[in-house]
Amino acid sequence: MTDPRPVAVVTNLDDPTADLVIAELHDRGVPVVRFDSGDFPATLACSAFIGGKAQQWHGSVQTPTRTAELGTVRSLYYRRPSGFAFPHLDVRDARFAVAQARYGLGGVLASLPGCLYVNHPHRIGDAEYKPAGLAAAAHLFQAQVDKAADVHVTVVGERVFAVRIDSGLLDWRIDYSTHTYTPVVPPRDVRSALFAYLRHFGLVFGAFDFALTPSGEWTFIECNPSGQWAWMEPPTGLPMTTAVADLLERGTHGT
Repeated sequence: MTDPRPVAVVTNLDDPTADLVIAELHDRGVPVVRFDSGDFPATLACSAFIGGKAQQWHGSVQTPTRTAELGTVRSLYYRRPSGFAFPHLDVRDARFAVAQARYGLGGVLASLPGCLYVNHPHRIGDAEYKPAGLAAAAHLFQAQVDKAADVHVTVVGERVFAVRIDSGLLDWRIDYSTHTYTPVVPPRDVRSALFAYLRHFGLVFGAFDFALTPSGEWTFIECNPSGQWAWMEPPTGLPMTTAVADLLERGTHGT
């Protein structure tokens, strides 16, 4: 029997990575409710109350075309929503309204019962502080790292997708046309460290960057808890869209 519980996708209108995952979920018959929290309250509404023996949230989030019942969301894919904005208000009133929207709607979305977060917005906020990430990895670079290539690693639940990027550039993001992509297998200690890092921040997804030295050492640079990965799927054939969809479809079952 088809599971009627929806997957909520919270992101902005222009997010091709989320588009791929949503299309995969649709193909599986998984109900999806996509919305941008930044549309609140203009075209996004929320009605919520706490009740029942477990004192959990009840109510719904409504877009012009979709409704998600708060108590039935199986997983929430928190990507890159736009910020709250109230341009019709003066600066002081707008600042107050933004704070209340963040505490109100943001607070509801961050406390859904029985929901798997990919990732939880509060955990994303914690992990986005670079000093906190560097402290968790126990290093801070102040000199250029000698490298032969870069490695971009996407961790989705228990699955690890590592891709070597050969570009000849200090920063491979400068020119994507120079790249050669090769799937690789992380060393055992690196793989263990990936999961330890995610556990430290309470994340189930992370996009890691490493510098690969001429001697083959993997040197950690950073982890983006909302990082991109879809552009590497076509040249490598790695099933990252499938992995993300699997995680969202499963929700808290099997975790």
